[in-house]
Amino acid sequence: MTIGKKLIYASMVSMALFSLLALAGWFGYRSVMESSTAVKAYDRQSMCLQMLFRGVNETLLTQGTSNSIEITRQALGCFDEAHSLALATEHDEKVRTAILERVGLRWEAIRKELGPYMRENRIDHDDIETMIAYGALITSGEALMKEVGSMRLEAAARMDETISQTRYYVILIFLLILVSMVSLYMDLFRSIAMPLKRLRSLMSDISGDSDGRHKGLSSGLLSERLTTGEARLARRITDIKELVTSFDSMITAVNGHMDEIRAAEVRLKKLATTDELTQAYNRSMFEEIMCSEMDRAARVKQPLSVIIFDIDRFKAVNDSFGHLTGDHVLRTLASIAMEHIRESDYLVRWGGEEFLVVSPGTGIVKAAMMAERLRTVMSDHQFEYIGPVTASFGVAEYREGESRDNLILRADSAMYSAKRMRNRVEKAA
Repeated sequence: MTIGKKLIYASMVSMALFSLLALAGWFGYRSVMESSTAVKAYDRQSMCLQMLFRGVNETLLTQGTSNSIEITRQALGCFDEAHSLALATEHDEKVRTAILERVGLRWEAIRKELGPYMRENRIDHDDIETMIAYGALITSGEALMKEVGSMRLEAAARMDETISQTRYYVILIFLLILVSMVSLYMDLFRSIAMPLKRLRSLMSDISGDSDGRHKGLSSGLLSERLTTGEARLARRITDIKELVTSFDSMITAVNGHMDEIRAAEVRLKKLATTDELTQAYNRSMFEEIMCSEMDRAARVKQPLSVIIFDIDRFKAVNDSFGHLTGDHVLRTLASIAMEHIRESDYLVRWGGEEFLVVSPGTGIVKAAMMAERLRTVMSDHQFEYIGPVTASFGVAEYREGESRDNLILRADSAMYSAKRMRNRVEKAA
């Protein structure tokens, strides 16, 4: 077999392995993105359910106002969109069936009970039957919230499994490439380097000069000393040079592809932990952050505070100036927040126009001062065509033995208290 054919076969094998590596990475990336979208859809469903029952509670307390009804209506649309997104993202028929049975049916049952909460002055909280129906509705909502949370955990587990499998296949294919490169090198060494050394020795021996200069001996004498393979190699010196060049090109290709793989891993990790629009941490990363920081706070007895802030009148910005402008406002205010918190603090996009700051080692007094500083710099920023955009803040400090959900609930309640006046900071009780 000539050197040229060996290179052709080696190139075909390398291209096949590189193509397999690219396909493994592409399929893994696509699967991770779909799972990530599903996780976001379940997170949005949870947020929409919270909004729904906030609207229902306000309707019960106020006997039904246009504001509480509008919150309930928006929550219905929000949940429907998130539910459709979850169904569209999940391609496994078993998972889709599970979504319909575990979430869809419960959601339809809840929708049927929301009629009185969608009309003004139709709810009497002094009526016993109304309160019984309200209790049943809340119980159904809690059951649905648990199912959505369970589906989210399952989607996150599928995403983790896909990342693990993709990494396994990428490493396996890379090892195959490495083995093929080593095998090719050894084969070329046996078939080219050793015969070349033999050829050089023979040429020096025949010429009687170490630099190989010809001294008049006939070419026939050299041919008599060469085997058939060595003679064929001697006629193809140009092929040998091209072989070395091709080998270097393959090594460069391998290095370049590994750089792409490492860059893709960095991108995948970033996608899994950050919000694409604002570059703040996402809800998935928040779970890890809170688990770690609450453990640390309990272990070393240091304070831990949470700040939740919501952009005031954000819907009006979207309605008046468009969603692109709304996205610009979100990115800008997130950037401002990241500039004015400590390096040890975490900024998380909680959902929609709502953000959360986790501040380790900070008591409620200092956390409130931080929130006030954020409120000031945000309200001082002037957006083109819009002017200032304000935010309302709620601050809560972790109590020993307190659950994460209760800590967030207290901060959220303080934020909604501030929301009544807007552009304020409220501390949780």
